[in-house]
Amino acid sequence: ARADMSSRPAVPKGARTAAHGAEVEPVLPVVINLASEEYFKSVDLKALRPRVVSCVFEEKKGAKHQIVSFFAKRARGLMVRYALQQRASTPEQLKGFDLEGYRFAPAVSGPDRLVFRRASTT
Repeated sequence: ARADMSSRPAVPKGARTAAHGAEVEPVLPVVINLASEEYFKSVDLKALRPRVVSCVFEEKKGAKHQIVSFFAKRARGLMVRYALQQRASTPEQLKGFDLEGYRFAPAVSGPDRLVFRRASTT
């Protein structure tokens, strides 16, 4: 199913919650971005309050690595499956993703950008 890119998601206005009579700030979740770069460009990051961690899938082509959209699309679906099967609840838990030859590449990753690389499939 495709996301409806014309509508904006509902974002809570920082409401406070009561816990045993005390006001507590809600804990903001982390959003794992598995959208294509094309789709994610339409997201207004300033309106999105949670931290966003993007997963990038690269193929080795010659001496360098690059995103190949056909393979990246499949890898994003595999990551969803992996996250569900592992019951991952933090970005750190996604680093173990190893399906179809992908491996976490810490040297080129950052706190908000998890890069997974594999050897060329051709």
